[in-house]
Amino acid sequence: IDINIFYNSSKVTYAGYDTNTFLNAGDTVVTPEVVDVQDDSGNADNDSDTDKMIQMSWTSSSDTWPDVSLPALLEDLNFTVNESLQEGDELPFSIIDNSHATGYSFCGQGIVATVNIWNLDVDGDGSVFNTSDGLMIARYLFHMNGSAGWTSDLVTAGATRSEEEIGEYIQAGVDNLILDVDGDGSVFNTSDGLMVARYLFHMNGSAGWTSDLVTTGATRDEAAIGTYINSLK
Repeated sequence: IDINIFYNSSKVTYAGYDTNTFLNAGDTVVTPEVVDVQDDSGNADNDSDTDKMIQMSWTSSSDTWPDVSLPALLEDLNFTVNESLQEGDELPFSIIDNSHATGYSFCGQGIVATVNIWNLDVDGDGSVFNTSDGLMIARYLFHMNGSAGWTSDLVTAGATRSEEEIGEYIQAGVDNLILDVDGDGSVFNTSDGLMVARYLFHMNGSAGWTSDLVTTGATRDEAAIGTYINSLK
């Protein structure tokens, strides 16, 4: 299969990919054979909002590739967002195929992502502290926010959000799956919440710090989880 992923280079910059390899019937590792960024000068996706494309292809002699339960994740593509963008700005992505195996069809669905400038500074004081922001996130996810004053012993003097606003802000991180740090499609207090807390309390210094928390549906490994949480600071 050979596909092109299109994006707007004035809004995002391609920052590489995380390989998800699959073993075919002959135990040969199949990874992307072509990863090339090109100008979309011919507007191949018929979308004037995109100007660059990433070409990726996979080849396998196995007629059962990728030999895992479907649907399967082929790649995680990484992008950095232009710092000039504002909350709510739209980021268009589209996908088309150049070729695919005989007897199969291809259906590519474009997406429009929205800039969400959400970070772990939940009280809005300009810094991320484990003993304030980290614990408020943990309390909220463990439903310890049912009575007034649940942030009073944690919020800093420089906080710019009220207790109600802190709750709403954390909930936005849940609703938008930003707090889904292991990438399993859900936000759980006993996995995502505790991994955020461990990371902020510097309990990530040795291998296995996520092993008892990460879910079976996680799409990020331990290193990627740490990198992701750090990106939210």
